[in-house]
Amino acid sequence: MKDLVVGAGLAGLYQADVLLNKGNEITLLEKTDNIGGQMRTFKYLHEEEEYYFDVGPHISPKYHPVWYEFSRNVDWVKIPTPITSNIKMKKDLDLIFPPCRQNIGLLNLHDVVDLFRIVPSYLKRSFFKMEENNLQDFLINSWGEEFYYKYLMKLISTYFKLSPPEISKTFKFRVSAPKLKSFFYYKKFDYYYPKYGMFEVIKYLKRKILDYNGHLKLNSEIIQIDFSNKSPEVTYSHDGKITREQFDRIFWTGSVSDLSEIMNYKEKQKLDYRDLLIVNIAVKKPNILGFITHTTYVTIPQIVFHRIYEPKKLSPYMAPENKTSACLEVTLKKSNNNIAEIVKNAVKQFKYLYNLQNEDCAYLGHEVIEDVYPLMYVNYKESVSSLKQKIPENLYLVGRTGTYHPNTIDETIDSVIQ
Repeated sequence: MKDLVVGAGLAGLYQADVLLNKGNEITLLEKTDNIGGQMRTFKYLHEEEEYYFDVGPHISPKYHPVWYEFSRNVDWVKIPTPITSNIKMKKDLDLIFPPCRQNIGLLNLHDVVDLFRIVPSYLKRSFFKMEENNLQDFLINSWGEEFYYKYLMKLISTYFKLSPPEISKTFKFRVSAPKLKSFFYYKKFDYYYPKYGMFEVIKYLKRKILDYNGHLKLNSEIIQIDFSNKSPEVTYSHDGKITREQFDRIFWTGSVSDLSEIMNYKEKQKLDYRDLLIVNIAVKKPNILGFITHTTYVTIPQIVFHRIYEPKKLSPYMAPENKTSACLEVTLKKSNNNIAEIVKNAVKQFKYLYNLQNEDCAYLGHEVIEDVYPLMYVNYKESVSSLKQKIPENLYLVGRTGTYHPNTIDETIDSVIQ
C-alpha cells in the first residue's frame, strides 16, 4: 500500500508512523520548511542563556497509551506545583478560575465587593437557563450576564476576531466557570512535560519515520489531485521541482480550506482559520503570572493579546534559573500585515500590566503560526459535513487542523486512522 500524508505536525507524523508500522510505503509532505506544526518549540539565546517557547501552553494527556509510549522515549519532568489559569480583569486584579478561597483571600475589599456584584446574575443563570444558539448564550448561562458583558465579551472578540454571537456554542472556552465546590476545595494534579518543550516528541516521531524509510519532504505544496482513477494522482512541487505521483490513499492533516481550494469546493470561502502570533519575552524575575498560574487570559480593553503563558511553569528547564519568560498570544486574520506594530504594542502593554522596566525584560523574537484556530462560526458544522460528503473515499481528514476542530493532544492522537 502506497500512502500520502499531508502535513507534518503531531497528527501527520503519528499517522505516518502508524502506516509505516503496517509495512506501507509513506510519503509525508509539509508545505513549510519545518516540522511540528503547533507542537513546535522555539529556542532563543539571550545573554548566553537559553529560553524555550512552545506554541501555547500544552497540557500532556494523563492516561493515554500512545502518549505514554512517546513519554518513554523523551526526557520528561514532573511539575509538582498545582498549576492553573487565571483571568486578568484589571491591571492589578488577577483571579484564578474556578475561584478558590485562597485566591479570594488575597484580594482587597474593593475588588471583593466588585466581584460579588456578579453573583446575582450568576445565580440567576444557574437556575434559569436561556436557550443556547451561540457562544454568547452559552457563556451567559455559565457565568451570568454581569460577568460576561464586563469581561468575557471583550476577551472572546480579541481571541477570535469575531463577536461571540457569531461563534458556535460548541467552542470550548479554556477557563472553567465558577462552581461552589471549587471555591471550598482546590484539586491538585501532577503534570508531566517534555524537559525542553513539546518538540522533543516531534523529534522522536521524525526519527521513527526516517528509521522506517519514510519519505519526508519539506517545502512541498500540492497543486492538484486527480481522483478520476482508482489511485489518485497528486501533482506537487518540492524544492522547485514538479512531481506527479500516484497513491492508494491520502491522509490530510493540513488546512481544509487549502484542500477545498485544490478540489474547487465552495466551502473554501467558509472554512477559514485564524493564525497565531506569539511574542516571546525574557523576564529577569523568577515568576511573573503568579505561583500556581501558567496561563493568564486578558479581558482588559485595548490590550492586543488575549493570552499570556509562562513556559517555566510547565518545565523549569525552559528558562534560566531565577529567571522566567512570557509568551504573548495574538490571534491574526489572514489579511493582517501589520505584524511589527502589533509586536511593538504587545511588548509595551505587557511591561505596563506587570510594572516592568526595560532592564527587567527583553524581547527575544516573534513567530507566526498558520491555521491554529478553526473559525467555529455558528453552523460551521454544516460546512464541515458538506465537505466530508464531497471528499472521495480514499481521502481521510485527520488531526486538529484536518478535522477542523480545536482538538486536545489526546483527541488529535485519537483522530489518526489505525
